[in-house]
Amino acid sequence: MTAIRKTSLQVAYFQGFTNLTTDLCTSNDRFGINEIKPFLRFFTKMVLEEITADIRFVSEHDKNVWWYDGERISFRSTNYATILYAMQSMPSLSISQIKEITGINTSAIQKLLDLLISKRYVERNESDGSWRVFITPSEM
Repeated sequence: MTAIRKTSLQVAYFQGFTNLTTDLCTSNDRFGINEIKPFLRFFTKMVLEEITADIRFVSEHDKNVWWYDGERISFRSTNYATILYAMQSMPSLSISQIKEITGINTSAIQKLLDLLISKRYVERNESDGSWRVFITPSEM
């Protein structure tokens, strides 16, 4: 069964559950259940988003898709992925080595690194200059 089909079935199951719960709320208001409808809508949306993200996490495999702090990060340029994979395999990577690996100029590398650092996907150890990568690839 494909990932999309699984997602559709799980979403349909969850929506069926929430429809049943909503029906119970409308048909049996003598307990004041209608008061929880706003929370039920919020909770339904939150759980649905979480299930969808979890399914994407385990089923999506792309060199440019990474995960950080529960969020899906998709890079437009393959240079990010190339640099991140290199940092993971060689933590003491220098900018000149990155230039050799990627084939792009130093100023472009610096812009890429600035973004990765500002988003806190990576950090450089001040004592030995090694890289720590906090972002997780979807393709393992």
